[in-house]
Amino acid sequence: FKPLFEKFVNLCSDETPMIKRAAASVIGDIIEILGLTHPTFEQLFISLKGFCKSDEEESVQIFSMDSLAKILKSAATDKLSDAKKNEISVAFSKLIIDLSNSPAWKIKKNLAMKIPEFLGLGSLNKEQQINSIFLEALKKLLADSEVEVKVAAINAMSEYLDSFEPHITNCSKEFINEINQNFPKLKKLKFLFEKALNDNFFNLLKDF
Repeated sequence: FKPLFEKFVNLCSDETPMIKRAAASVIGDIIEILGLTHPTFEQLFISLKGFCKSDEEESVQIFSMDSLAKILKSAATDKLSDAKKNEISVAFSKLIIDLSNSPAWKIKKNLAMKIPEFLGLGSLNKEQQINSIFLEALKKLLADSEVEVKVAAINAMSEYLDSFEPHITNCSKEFINEINQNFPKLKKLKFLFEKALNDNFFNLLKDF
């Protein structure tokens, strides 16, 4: 196994975009199969962080988000120490912040589309810290200058709220109130959020 692993890690650093896309698309599967406690995890996660943070190929970063979701899923099933969970949570938080600050609108749009899944997996892990980072990223994406990003963020907000229907948790209420306070100029968005809270008209958000 070791020679195969070393060869794969080397391919993760290959400059050919097609090879990097292929590696980014399967690295999450490999981590999910081996588990987060496997000795190879650290090296694989370093490669994944490289795909997310510094790669100029947008498609590579987008594929990397699927791998991030698989790591969160593994974190919910693998028996990890509190220190290991905290380490992963901190690393995830930094990656999400970097992706939400990307100058590329396609990356931010895809991040918005993945956030409901991230939130669901974060809740499964009972990781409030990382979920707060996802919510902060979503709030930032709702105020993005690109229309495509805003629409994706609105749909993500709808999907997130939908999981709490018909009872919205206090966390959701506080988050929506914060959105309304911070972005008073987005009057239509504010109206839709208030309708979702008061009347449970979740589909209004999807039609925005």
